[in-house]
Amino acid sequence: MPGTLLTEWFRTHPRAKIIDPTPGMGPILGAEFIAIAIGDLAIFGTPARLASYGGLARTK
Repeated sequence: MPGTLLTEWFRTHPRAKIIDPTPGMGPILGAEFIAIAIGDLAIFGTPARLASYGGLARTK
């Protein structure tokens, strides 16, 4: 099944506990966020900016 290894990797990543509870986030999008942020989610500034980057929240 596609994404199985990625899902397993995401579930063991230390940042998964921050990303996974966000509504609309799953292991594939979560892994993409980790890759974009190079593991440092602080580059998004706030949880709202993180969610809006993924199209999961309104920006205005």
